[in-house]
Amino acid sequence: MDLETLKKEIEIFSSKLDSADFYELLDVPRDATKRQIKRAFMGYVRKYHPDKFASIELGTLAKTMEKVLAKLSLAHTTLTNAEKRKIYDEEHPVGGKKAKAKKDLSNIFDADEHLKTAKRLLIRDEYVRAIEELHKAQSLNESESEYDAYLAWCEYRLLDEKTLKKNSVIEAFKKRIKIVIEEYSKSDDSYVFLAHIERAQGLTKAALKNYEKAFQINNHNNTARSHIRIMKKRANESVKKKKSFFQRLFGK
Repeated sequence: MDLETLKKEIEIFSSKLDSADFYELLDVPRDATKRQIKRAFMGYVRKYHPDKFASIELGTLAKTMEKVLAKLSLAHTTLTNAEKRKIYDEEHPVGGKKAKAKKDLSNIFDADEHLKTAKRLLIRDEYVRAIEELHKAQSLNESESEYDAYLAWCEYRLLDEKTLKKNSVIEAFKKRIKIVIEEYSKSDDSYVFLAHIERAQGLTKAALKNYEKAFQINNHNNTARSHIRIMKKRANESVKKKKSFFQRLFGK
């Protein structure tokens, strides 16, 4: 594609960024599958990515192309996420007339970003800062119950040794997480948090069961995978030790 043709196409695309809906931008039907949406998006990325035109002096056109790709990326991210797509469709019904949405789409996006930040902080054991991010997420998307499981885990991790010995306190944290699981059974992290607490209580069978549930929901949950492997390895070693003991004892 020569520079003049590219410039015309990008200008046309840029002119409709604010008026066209996400389906129109990606040129897919409203009932498009995730696969169709991804294929359309990747087609535009391959066609308009600035790196493809490294040998051409793009000048200000490069920034316009980045703006177009950013909007296409937002369209792709929104329409391939079931919850975000549902909300987007409510706000942008066929015909272009906006409907009153149950949730504000931008708030949900912002809440997701705060949750991602909280998760990164959890990895570094920065529980106080994680709690701050989770509260921000809750304020933006109050209907998302999963946040409370993360909050319960953070607050549990901040307990002192004396409080950790109070069974009623520990059970209260477990109950909060179980409530989240009842409302949203696909929350793999909630099962992991519950399993962590149960394991600390010495409830190894219950803990292993919940780690396995988390892994069934999301087989990319490396925390669940790691704990399952370690616990099963220790269980096998324990069986072998008992077997060896009885063999020595009875000479078999």
